[in-house]
Amino acid sequence: MERLTDSDRLIKASVETIEARSNATQHEVNFLQKHNEALQVELQQTQKEQSSTQQELRSAMERLTDSDRLIKASVETIEARSNATQHEVNFLQKHNEVRRVSFSASLLASGEGHTGPYNVETTLTYRNVITNVGNGYNINTGFFTAAVRGVYQFSFVVFGLQGGSHPTAARLFRNGQHVVSASGHQLTHQVTASNGASLLLEAGDVVCVKLWPNTRIFDNNNHHNTFCGHLLFTV
Repeated sequence: MERLTDSDRLIKASVETIEARSNATQHEVNFLQKHNEALQVELQQTQKEQSSTQQELRSAMERLTDSDRLIKASVETIEARSNATQHEVNFLQKHNEVRRVSFSASLLASGEGHTGPYNVETTLTYRNVITNVGNGYNINTGFFTAAVRGVYQFSFVVFGLQGGSHPTAARLFRNGQHVVSASGHQLTHQVTASNGASLLLEAGDVVCVKLWPNTRIFDNNNHHNTFCGHLLFTV
């Protein structure tokens, strides 16, 4: 009976040990399950955060794309305005160049001598160009041609030596029409005459000075005979 009792004790002890181990294992399983549940919750939270981050990244990329479009549109607008401004500057520069018209010339480029007398009225060609801003004066024809519609101021001077039967005289013409005259005649001493006028000219109008028939003028390195003009203002 005592050996049976000892056996019972051994069996009981084994059962208790097994139960203790089973309880410990169950506790460990429960712990692992709870830990796993916590990990699952943490994983789900991480996945949500990652999804939110990806959404924010996509939104940022979209905003960046929109920003790029705005920047591109702004750059194109600035370039267009810059081109328009440059065109306007070029136009104003050309317009301003057209407005700058002034010329002055004397009769002989070198030497000395009489011009005339001629049987018919003759256009004087002033060969010594002093100023020709705008290139309105033609040295080969003696004509000034207006580039723009405006009011121009012209003046001319004629000079002659004393004596003889030929007076000193010339006339200013616009498009072949007489405008003003300058003349003088002395049997002794030198003679100088001058005149001028403000003329409203259309673009392409022509102005020149003509020597009267049977008159003569004298010029030398002192450049006595001159023809001048300039644009006062456009209209």
